[in-house]
Amino acid sequence: MKAIVGKEGVLIPKEILEGAKEVDIRRERGRIVLTPIKQQTDPAFKLGKKPVDTGKNDGSTRHDQYLY
Repeated sequence: MKAIVGKEGVLIPKEILEGAKEVDIRRERGRIVLTPIKQQTDPAFKLGKKPVDTGKNDGSTRHDQYLY
């Protein structure tokens, strides 16, 4: 596929991006690489979804001490 570079850049068809909501764009060895980011697979986005009641009021400030 070829695309015309306009004054604001290049428009990439959504079908090529595999339903991703974000893409990682980087330059590697003279090439521009776009990598679709599928947010559902990243466990960091699930943090805080199912919090556990520990009975501690300062868990956010002393979480390291409680883990060890």
